[in-house]
Amino acid sequence: MYPNLHMVRREARAEYVQRTLATRNDTMYVDAATYTEDRNHKKSKVATVINSDNSDLKEITSASIRNCTVVEAEEAAVPLAAAEGYRSNGSLTIPTDSQAACRNYLNGRISHSALRILRSSGKIENNQAKHTIVWVPGHTDITGNQEADRIARRYATNRASNNPDPAEEPEPVAQSYTEMLNYFRGIRRKYPPPHKQLNREGA
Repeated sequence: MYPNLHMVRREARAEYVQRTLATRNDTMYVDAATYTEDRNHKKSKVATVINSDNSDLKEITSASIRNCTVVEAEEAAVPLAAAEGYRSNGSLTIPTDSQAACRNYLNGRISHSALRILRSSGKIENNQAKHTIVWVPGHTDITGNQEADRIARRYATNRASNNPDPAEEPEPVAQSYTEMLNYFRGIRRKYPPPHKQLNREGA
């Protein structure tokens, strides 16, 4: 769902997620941000996991990930959260605002960094925990997602000496006709859509 095209749907989904997941202690919010290293000015990522415990948000873990894209960093944040569930043998709900990361997990095609973290989480094959990855719209009124974004950006800012306000890399557009069409429709739209009762000539 693109902000320019599906604003109402995004707000409705954000309201639902906030209402159903905000106070659950089995919810782990994840996010990633970009920073520039001192030595060679290469872009690196920091992935952050926070837990929602009775509306009290707290950081669980964070990690720096080098030589990867922003989507790969978002993917790596998911097994960082899942590792907490494997340690406690409890099932988790893991919201992420990266559609590409969700899609890659759904297709079983995640990055090497994410797979390495997942394999190092313990004996997954003997663990009864089942985790659910949920997509949530970013930059909306979801407190857990906002806090994860704030912490990730804080780490990125602290680690970037010459880049106090690290620029985020755009998430790639899915290579499907519908997704690409929605993307170009969204970036070209300047005005709100016409009223639904207007005909083609009136619109």
